Amino acid sequence: MILDKLLEYAQVSAAINMQCLVRGRWHLHNPAAPGRAYVHIVLSGTGVLARADAAPQRLYAGDLVFLPQGIAHSICDFNGQGEAAPLQMCRKGAWTLGSNADGREDMGMLCGHFDYQPHSGLLEGWPPLVVVPWQQLPQLRAWVDLLQMEAALADEHSEGAASVINGLSLTLLAWLIRHCWQQPQWQNPPPGVLRARQDARLRPLLAAVMAEPAQVWTVDNMAAQVHLSRAQFMRVFQAALGQSPHQFVMQTRLHQAAVYLRQRSDSIVHIALAAGFQSETHFARVFKQQYGQTPRQYRLGLPEEG
Repeated sequence: MILDKLLEYAQVSAAINMQCLVRGRWHLHNPAAPGRAYVHIVLSGTGVLARADAAPQRLYAGDLVFLPQGIAHSICDFNGQGEAAPLQMCRKGAWTLGSNADGREDMGMLCGHFDYQPHSGLLEGWPPLVVVPWQQLPQLRAWVDLLQMEAALADEHSEGAASVINGLSLTLLAWLIRHCWQQPQWQNPPPGVLRARQDARLRPLLAAVMAEPAQVWTVDNMAAQVHLSRAQFMRVFQAALGQSPHQFVMQTRLHQAAVYLRQRSDSIVHIALAAGFQSETHFARVFKQQYGQTPRQYRLGLPEEG
């Protein structure tokens, strides 16, 4: 339930829609993109991922490479010398093929990205680079087969292929987050939703608030739900979330309101009330503090104010 709501709040636009088939000297660069997570899936061969202020990362066939913070990075061959041959990009339906190989390639890779609302908390506290070998995500092999089949159908102008590819891409993100949450190295994350959901006392409460943020949530009734005194609850909650219960409820209501603004045609005052705010004025003020723009600007998809 918590992951489902985080994905909803993030309003993810997912697209694993590029295949690279390369040989010899080659170089692929991805610029920094806040609010975007990059993903690369190495199907065959090897390569090297380079990013600023970090040692190069060797990539092998079967690696799923995830950069949740959209940092600038390059992936290139491991040969070292000579000038890289430029990749020729060819659009085929919903699929893009990037290649410098006329025949058998040295490396095959699927590439894509997930665009998401940075304020949502979905990927908050994640490291800049996550590499997951296929053995740790066994469903990935069947997923790749499905994706490539749909890409072939897209090349033949099959109806709905792009929608299937985007749906499969979002499925991969959910699998990846769920997998990482279960790993031992993720058992002591910084304060936030990920840390709080690991507390068996707080997890049901978080899910309840995220499911119905418009309900009346006071410190007393939340403390009663987790069977702690008011003082104990405040201390436990603050340590796990890094914010007070009131701040968490307010933030959750803002996330839900942001979704409503993009998905509903209701007036802003109705959206404010539906998300649990008592007045449009208060909602507009705290929304701008969080998102850097008014609810109307956000609904229209305008850039944040400087």
